[in-house]
Amino acid sequence: MKRTYLLILTSYLLGLSDALRLQPLNIGRNICIAASFSCFCTFTPIFTIEQVAAVTLEMEQVSPMGEATKPSDKDILNVQRAFLDFDSKKFDAADKEFTTGIQKWKELKRPRDEIVSLLKARGSVRLDNKKFQSAIDDYNEALEMMKVDGELPDGTARYPEYPDTIVERGLAQEGLADWNSALEDYNKAIALWGGGRGEGINPFVLTFRGNTLSTLGRYKEAITDYEAAANLFNSAQDVARYSDARANQALALYEIGSRYEAVKYMKDVVRKNPGYGDMHVALAADSWSQGDYITALKEWNFVCDSISVGCDAYKDMNWVENIRRWPKSLVEKQRQFLNREIPDKLKGDKSGQLAPSPSRI
Repeated sequence: MKRTYLLILTSYLLGLSDALRLQPLNIGRNICIAASFSCFCTFTPIFTIEQVAAVTLEMEQVSPMGEATKPSDKDILNVQRAFLDFDSKKFDAADKEFTTGIQKWKELKRPRDEIVSLLKARGSVRLDNKKFQSAIDDYNEALEMMKVDGELPDGTARYPEYPDTIVERGLAQEGLADWNSALEDYNKAIALWGGGRGEGINPFVLTFRGNTLSTLGRYKEAITDYEAAANLFNSAQDVARYSDARANQALALYEIGSRYEAVKYMKDVVRKNPGYGDMHVALAADSWSQGDYITALKEWNFVCDSISVGCDAYKDMNWVENIRRWPKSLVEKQRQFLNREIPDKLKGDKSGQLAPSPSRI
């Protein structure tokens, strides 16, 4: 029978089992802008410090308390401080505090789910802190503890913490540029949710998998994931995340030569989300390549002058290619735009059409 645990977080943590259920993974949180642009990101704590939080966590076959010894008030406060430091992005301090907590919980023979929660939390700290291999080590240990009952006979997850941890490990694999391992983790997590790309599959993970497939050059498969993720986000009326998925789909389409469809999606993104600078810049690069200099400069200047994020990052071609991960075909067009070079399709044009001066770069 499933047990339901209710966490009440007040000025102190009430009861140890509840204290460690502070961190069920919330994949549906807002992801960082870098992650929207095909690089890794991590999950942030879901609790607010200022308010009382209530979270329901369901697990089956939780280890009984048995003869486990209760931790001291000092031990509890250390764990509480670790979560607060994590929330404040004091990653080194949180790592140290979680390590102390994990050691103590093991010494006290605390229940398995409590130790798993601490391992996952420290893994998330290390992921945010870019200590990717250490994060993977934590996730591996947590998964080994859940392996005995994390998967049902039909191949789906018994409880959500199991696939959630696999997803986080996939993000850490991305941090190490181990794309094949990341892909394996995303595939496994999606299978544990029932497979496919429809309802019941987390659209964030479809986006993560699409990003990984794009990096591996498997653009057609990535496009299918991005399309499914965009539809799910659109159904949820999440314009920001819809924009991320659709933008990455547009880039993948561009790379396989489907320029017309790619540009259509770029325009769709900026129509629904006018402040989405990435697609304005992509439209600028594409317009330049077609000899439409007026549109190119209009889109570029809008990002430079009217969007708070600005256009400076898009002047750094290393960032565009390796961090934002634009496809090579569009990277080259952006380079030509920045240098105000005559587009390839117009080179040798006897009409004498020239590119304008790079006065506003």
